[in-house]
Amino acid sequence: MKTYYRLFKLALYLTALSGIGYFIIHEWFKIETEYGPRPHPWQEHFQHFHLLFSPWLVLMTGVLIPSHIMLKLKQDKRKRTGIVMVCLFVLMVLSGPLLQFGFEGLVEDLVEWIHILSASIFLILFMVHVKLKLS
Repeated sequence: MKTYYRLFKLALYLTALSGIGYFIIHEWFKIETEYGPRPHPWQEHFQHFHLLFSPWLVLMTGVLIPSHIMLKLKQDKRKRTGIVMVCLFVLMVLSGPLLQFGFEGLVEDLVEWIHILSASIFLILFMVHVKLKLS
């Protein structure tokens, strides 16, 4: 089972790093051309890596549901970080594909911030969860 935990952590960290890289390049590294601002050439690479690693993260989470999450719930060893992480994971996973729908204006901004905040808080809570061995 430890192999699954390692694969989950690897998927999580690769997804997070590619997402953080995409966010930084998307927000602060636009290129000015004669036709206006254009995305940095690396932006699409970070986005592709994020879209490559995130399904792997969802798959590894699915593998851990019966062996970790449900097991802890049945043993009544629920921890606040774990329960909050499950809720944040659902928000993160549902808001990710919504970013690809091409919403505009306020809806796009709202979905983007839901995705960014839920993912950021999830990552921080995961590191606390693992560090304090609250699983």
